[in-house]
Amino acid sequence: MNHLSAYGAGKYTRPIKQVVIVQRGTNATERHYLAPRLARCALPVVCWDLLADSSAPNLEDAYVIIVRYLDRAALQAIRTARPRLAGVAWLLDDDLAAASSELRLPLRYRYRMARFWLSFSRAIQDIASEIWLASDVLVERFASSEDSVSCFRIDPVADYGPAPVHMPHKPGEPVTVFYHGEITHRGECLWLKPILEDVQRRTQRARIEIIGHPDIGAAMHDVPRCSVIPPMPWQKYRAHIDGTRGDIGLAPLLPSRFNGARSFVKYLEIVRHGGVGLFAHTRVYRDVVVDAVNGRLLAMDRQLWAETILDLVEDDEERCRMRAGTLRRIPALTPPSLSQLVSAGT
Repeated sequence: MNHLSAYGAGKYTRPIKQVVIVQRGTNATERHYLAPRLARCALPVVCWDLLADSSAPNLEDAYVIIVRYLDRAALQAIRTARPRLAGVAWLLDDDLAAASSELRLPLRYRYRMARFWLSFSRAIQDIASEIWLASDVLVERFASSEDSVSCFRIDPVADYGPAPVHMPHKPGEPVTVFYHGEITHRGECLWLKPILEDVQRRTQRARIEIIGHPDIGAAMHDVPRCSVIPPMPWQKYRAHIDGTRGDIGLAPLLPSRFNGARSFVKYLEIVRHGGVGLFAHTRVYRDVVVDAVNGRLLAMDRQLWAETILDLVEDDEERCRMRAGTLRRIPALTPPSLSQLVSAGT
């Protein structure tokens, strides 16, 4: 077998014979950042699901990838196995520290992030040979600290598996305008409400689909022709966006330290759902969206968003033209060590 040398800050020297992914259940982070890449890896890839497995797998000569979170048992197992490991990478696609002080986020979520960060961030950085971060902003923030851990940007890539084939839109058919949010998108969803109310007053053709928590459903109950779907597990969400078509995807982003470190994963999800996206004109999306080519980049101005949505609802040809633009390949940055893992044994 063709073994690899460990890659990192000199903390690990053993050859890499397997990859172990540490995660909490099937999740979007692993699906967007690891699964499409490691599908091409010739080395054994083991999933250590902290929600299902109470004991650690064999970690002999393993390159361990921590997806966002650890618990105390897993941390201790990795520490104990440290002399036998080939490397440890920590994958982060959000600024968890900034989340704890983001007032627009639910208090319970902020508390959970703060507790995790204070309990585990130092310990994980002590065992990590490198950190994989989903935006340049995150890389800049970690690199500016006094820690010696190597930091690399990792971009999300097109979702794992073949892309769905969505039926072409028929002239005059209702147009689905969608916003798929999570608990961290509550502020953006509420920001959209007066826009969606304006759109629905001025056209009968649009249908609104929102994924959001119960308080979002309550806030949106008086928006005409609007359905609010509760958040769902990743696999069910994947089946939803593959099995149905959305036409106009919305991705606003309110200014904050937490939002400034986000990645462009919303672009990939909108495209996979068959839609053309309207994106906040921020650093997050400027690397992947060319305005009026594969989406729209818009200032966070409600009137501008309402007018742009209305124009696209009524212009089937323009939506089709920009949808064709989304088929262009988006370059994705990959940490050198992950590229090395992918090419192992090939």
